[in-house]
Amino acid sequence: MIQALNSGEKVNYKGFLTRLKVKLNSQQGENETGPSLATFSQENAASPHYESQEAQNWHIQFNDTVQIPVQKLDKLLTLTSEINIERERLQTEVSAQKSWGKKDFNALNRLAEELQFSVLNARLVRVELLFQKFQRVVREVARVEGKEVQLILEGTEIEIDRNVLQAISDALVHLVRNAVSHGLLTPEKRRQSGKPPAGTVCLRAFPQQSRVVIEVEDDGEGINLARVRQKIVEKGWLSEADAQKLSSEGLYPYLFEPGFTSAPEITAISGRGVGLDVVKKAIDAVGGKIQVRSEPGRGTAFQMHLPVSLTLRPVLLFDQSGHQYGVPLMYVEGVVRLHAQNVFAVGQGQMLRQQDELMPLLDLGQIFRAAHSSTKAENSDVGIVLGNGLRRVCIRVEKLWQQKDLLEKALPAPLEGERLFSGAGILGSGRVCLIIEVAALLQMGKTRGPDN
Repeated sequence: MIQALNSGEKVNYKGFLTRLKVKLNSQQGENETGPSLATFSQENAASPHYESQEAQNWHIQFNDTVQIPVQKLDKLLTLTSEINIERERLQTEVSAQKSWGKKDFNALNRLAEELQFSVLNARLVRVELLFQKFQRVVREVARVEGKEVQLILEGTEIEIDRNVLQAISDALVHLVRNAVSHGLLTPEKRRQSGKPPAGTVCLRAFPQQSRVVIEVEDDGEGINLARVRQKIVEKGWLSEADAQKLSSEGLYPYLFEPGFTSAPEITAISGRGVGLDVVKKAIDAVGGKIQVRSEPGRGTAFQMHLPVSLTLRPVLLFDQSGHQYGVPLMYVEGVVRLHAQNVFAVGQGQMLRQQDELMPLLDLGQIFRAAHSSTKAENSDVGIVLGNGLRRVCIRVEKLWQQKDLLEKALPAPLEGERLFSGAGILGSGRVCLIIEVAALLQMGKTRGPDN
């Protein structure tokens, strides 16, 4: 090869480098470790340790995780809840005997609760599964808007039901896009305001009592309340005088009205009439609520308060016309006494004055059109204050019972289209308990509120 190169002859390099590397490696292995690999294999094949080592190298290892379809987990959770229902029924019947009592069911109660808790935990996923997808969303919106944006993710280890996370994914995308488009200014305007050219959007999750809060916060200029008042007047929802009387908290609910937008012009991201009402509908669908916090010159934050699970619903039970109903604890803000001096008629409805605030008062007996309800409801002085972070309403009930976790199931025909109820659960006594759709009551209260 060297002679051919010196004489200028044409040299065929094909396979030469490969053979050279094999030769060098073979010589290096013999010099450093002694005999070649072939010699080592022949000498150690008869060794008693060789067979076990070879078997260990070919041992198949399995992963510790198992993929289970969600439908199987739903079925397992349903069976677990039915076990709890039968346990409560059995406990009620047996406790009537003097020789039995609640202490005899302590072990059974503990095992049943642990089983249900374990099944619920198996359905939980980390919010990181959804959060990590927003890096691309922010980059694309920032590129279209000509802005510099930094996305910060916090609380990615928080766990929530997979179905809840899937249901609010589109709503969360809308909030993040709004934070970049509406909340943040261009780099030039941020420099004029004394801020760094790159804006910040923080997407965080944290637990709060029995729910999970997902927050979208930006360090922009905050909500322009003057523009919001102007849009409310232009839409004909309020007169200019009434709009000026509203505080910032009174203006926030109008942000979630269909067709409302504060964008001065139509762009690829904003101003198209698809507003925060889509976000509110998605949150109402999972039994959550939304809150707004804004400070001029500092930024805006939207908080979504979500249930950890869609299947097991903590409710407050109450009695109305001989039937038991449940209202989700997520919406319960308090229980009040309805004193006559604080209740007065407005138009065709009633209003309640509670802590210097006016809120609609709804009579569930009249709404349900239940038999023998009118007299009892009017004499009842118990009210439950409900709110979704934007609006509040008080419902008059006959009697309060207790708090309870119910396995909520969809309503069968012909009640599947009934907007006053979100579902139903079975009590330990075997009776069916209808769960109130709070969003429908808040909508009723809106039509009977002081603004109307």
